[in-house]
Amino acid sequence: MSSRWPKQRRRADVSHTIHKVLASIPDEQERFEAVTNPPPNVPHHSANDATAARLGTPIRAAA
Repeated sequence: MSSRWPKQRRRADVSHTIHKVLASIPDEQERFEAVTNPPPNVPHHSANDATAARLGTPIRAAA
């Protein structure tokens, strides 16, 4: 995964989980913009927001 996130593009204020989810974005520019800009109306990324924004499906808690 580190190959998808060059050191200068990693965000210390964004969790490893978010970087891992967003690493699946093949286009570098889109990936770097996604980590910099959380989804609208949220102050910061959460794993649920990043997954929902990327895949269209939020992470669901196990029942």
